[in-house]
Amino acid sequence: MLRIDEPLAGALGLDRQSEMEVLKLVGNAGIGPQLAWADPARGIQVCSYIDGPAWSGDDVHEPILLTELAKTLANLHQLPQKGSPFAPAQAASRYAGSIMTQQSANHADRVRHLVAELDADSGRMSLCHNDLVYGNLVGHGPVRLIDWEYAAIGDPCFDLAIVIRHHELPSSLINHFLNEYSRNAPAVDADRLERCYELYDLLSALWYLAMAKRFRTASSVRADS
Repeated sequence: MLRIDEPLAGALGLDRQSEMEVLKLVGNAGIGPQLAWADPARGIQVCSYIDGPAWSGDDVHEPILLTELAKTLANLHQLPQKGSPFAPAQAASRYAGSIMTQQSANHADRVRHLVAELDADSGRMSLCHNDLVYGNLVGHGPVRLIDWEYAAIGDPCFDLAIVIRHHELPSSLINHFLNEYSRNAPAVDADRLERCYELYDLLSALWYLAMAKRFRTASSVRADS
């Protein structure tokens, strides 16, 4: 699989050098694709193709598949800590700066507050994927992960929160998912998970608002030309 960056990659603050180091690790662990070649300075990357069914939104609501995903995440969160530190407050400020509304500024302020609370509790840090939407999940056993550009060292609760909040899991599936995860990893701190729910909601809202602003700006430029 060949990926060539567009200018947007730089605007999103993506660290291609860090991503390359992460890919080497997760490829060897059988969790992600194998890195074949990369030139981070030029934004070019070649990875192995992961064969297997891509997940759908419905798949995330299947208990058997959630069990397999929980196993993969428990394995991921026990790998050596490669890559850059996760910096959600900086990302929120960057998104808000491009949106330039009071709402986005308020969201960024709340993100900074949540990050300060999480840092004060000093929870367990791990290598995390940080973009666990169903389109980045491949295979039904084992489950492997693609699209590692947001991977970083951070709170494993944030990975779990993405699965739960993005896919709107009901309470029965949340309990199942967390119980299965805890079979192979430390138990999840409920208070940290709640904070990570809100953190994901805010970052997701800021990301979508930033992308919508860029799309409107690009459309306006094309119309004017």
